[in-house]
Amino acid sequence: MTSSAFKLQLQQALFAFGASAADGGSEDHWVPGLSSKLTASGSWPPAGSSLSLSLRTVILDALAQEYDENRVLTCAVTQKIVKEAEWRLGFAIQDLPTDSGHAQWLNARAIQALDFLYLDYNPPKPLDAVITPSILSKYHRIFVFCLRLMRVESVLQSLTYASKSSFHLQSQELAQIFQHFKFMANSFISTLSNYIFTHVIGGFFDKFLQDFVTEGSIIAFDSVEDLKNLHSQVLDNILSACLLRSHLKSTAKVSL
Repeated sequence: MTSSAFKLQLQQALFAFGASAADGGSEDHWVPGLSSKLTASGSWPPAGSSLSLSLRTVILDALAQEYDENRVLTCAVTQKIVKEAEWRLGFAIQDLPTDSGHAQWLNARAIQALDFLYLDYNPPKPLDAVITPSILSKYHRIFVFCLRLMRVESVLQSLTYASKSSFHLQSQELAQIFQHFKFMANSFISTLSNYIFTHVIGGFFDKFLQDFVTEGSIIAFDSVEDLKNLHSQVLDNILSACLLRSHLKSTAKVSL
């Protein structure tokens, strides 16, 4: 999610950005922030075929673009990564719970509407000893949180375009109130997104990667278990900073 290429591809597949974000008044099943391709059927979650079609090329296109921009696509290692990505990394749908506590998943207008979507990764050996199912579940929680942020960004952008076409017809006082709200909301979400992607995810994970290499030398760990524990702790730190840990749920509710 810190890859600009991947984030752009994902925005185009799932969300309504740009002028299209506000162009949905004539659509029977238009939902703010979400791509009309996902809501056209009127049911939620979207049918597997429409979702698969939207997400089919996101990962491969993003990888190819990122490596090509860095001019390393011709490297044998990166070619292997892109080729294996077709089956190692992909979008998957989590089983939807039927209990009332997760009913928001079934509501396209809820902030939790995309919580069923996650990235499924099949790590190669011996990485599977470090990237375990419990660690992948932490990645999933972070990914879901990032999707929520992107959804809010999409909705706020739709307000920008809506204001240009609608609010000039209303009273000047109402227009000023709306403009003030839009400015404050955009400032808050922009600051929050920058904090999450740059300082939290980027900060903790960059430090984690630096722990492997110092002045060109690979740092040795006493055991695979030590490496796995460090990896898990890094993700716990990210979850804590995002108020996503279980013991921080009450704090997160107050903040929201």
